Amino acid sequence: MKKGCLLSITAIVGLHVVGAVVFLIIKPSADPVGDTSPTQEAISSREGSLAASAPPATTESDVSPTDPPEVVQDSPPSGPARDQNKESTVPRTKTIYDERKWTSADGKKSFVGKLHRFEKGGVTIAKDWDLVTLSYAQMSPSDREFLGQDITIETVDGTRHENGSITRITPESISFMKDSGPVSIAMENLPKKLRERLGYDPATVLEIRQQEREKKLTAIESLNGSWSLVDAMSGGIRGKDRAPSHRNWTISGDLIILNGDRNLWIVHGAESNPQRMSIINRRGRDEISVCSCLYKSEGDELIVCLKAGEVPPIAFTASENDFNFLLKFKKDW
Repeated sequence: MKKGCLLSITAIVGLHVVGAVVFLIIKPSADPVGDTSPTQEAISSREGSLAASAPPATTESDVSPTDPPEVVQDSPPSGPARDQNKESTVPRTKTIYDERKWTSADGKKSFVGKLHRFEKGGVTIAKDWDLVTLSYAQMSPSDREFLGQDITIETVDGTRHENGSITRITPESISFMKDSGPVSIAMENLPKKLRERLGYDPATVLEIRQQEREKKLTAIESLNGSWSLVDAMSGGIRGKDRAPSHRNWTISGDLIILNGDRNLWIVHGAESNPQRMSIINRRGRDEISVCSCLYKSEGDELIVCLKAGEVPPIAFTASENDFNFLLKFKKDW
């Protein structure tokens, strides 16, 4: 009985195994043409992994419709390279002191050189190792115009100077000779192109004016102290007795004590060479007299040329015709 049951169980199990084998053999292939692509489950699994690791996608709602697209550009040059590029695009105005070609009046001769000296009647030009002096009549019309000869100048303030020539150039101004006489024109008042051509440098002018102010202050301070008259002249006659009221000056700032008992006041003039000042004598509430002076001091010596009135002397003279007093003082302390 037991033996029969075991045989039956064995037969049943055998049938199941055979059936499973037969099922595997006759089941249609999922890849009938040799497709080796992963199954849908594998694809879904891989897409899930990639979605978890990738950054979130940008949607249309995340982008402003007015935002321009980002453009990547090279950085502009910086430092000296950029400055050099900028300078190269702005040509420097050629000045009369730069090397250039000079041409004769008839246009047949020319040479290259640099202006060495500017004078009233002509110029001196450095050519190689030589100095060549030319009158304006020997130069071409373009060269004469370049040097400011026979030109018309309309200044920044609107003044028109016609048919004149530049006769003198300083860092601060020019002298311009017209038929009516010479005029002085400040560099700042010249047209931009002309002042650049003449080599105008604002920094140089500022430095010169600062030095002049300091020189003037030094000159004013040097007047402080007691001064005794040692010589005098008026009307062409020399002698201390020509100016008895000026035996002694004691100066302190803008005050002069004359001979120890009269107070006079000093008003210093604008910057000039020689220095100028006015001496004011107040004799009463409404009575005032003025003397205008030129003066120069060096060490313990002071020379003053004074003249009654508001117009100063033009030189340190005391002739019989100019009504000037020329005084020489020596410093006591």
